[in-house]
Amino acid sequence: MSAPRDPSGRLERLTPERLSEAPERAALAALRAVLEITERALLCANPELLDETWPAQRGRSHFPSLRAAHRILARGYALDREIARYEEHLQRLLDRSAVATRDDLPF
Repeated sequence: MSAPRDPSGRLERLTPERLSEAPERAALAALRAVLEITERALLCANPELLDETWPAQRGRSHFPSLRAAHRILARGYALDREIARYEEHLQRLLDRSAVATRDDLPF
């Protein structure tokens, strides 16, 4: 969620061939896009969250919306990391499958 991404690059990777290999890629790309939009909207509405010292500041308990936005962002970052892990495992699985398929060729 926090790493900048090239939207055109993301769409380029979602070719019909790649989606046929692993259809879940479409859902993961959509989820990542929603996480990115959510992050931008929450930070725009709550610019205080851009200050890394915000969680330690006094008086923050008077702003429950900031605390809620902070929790949403933290969970979004965690979900983004899990999506990346899933994509890594998926790619390794597809790579192994491709190698195994080539090993069966008679020539």
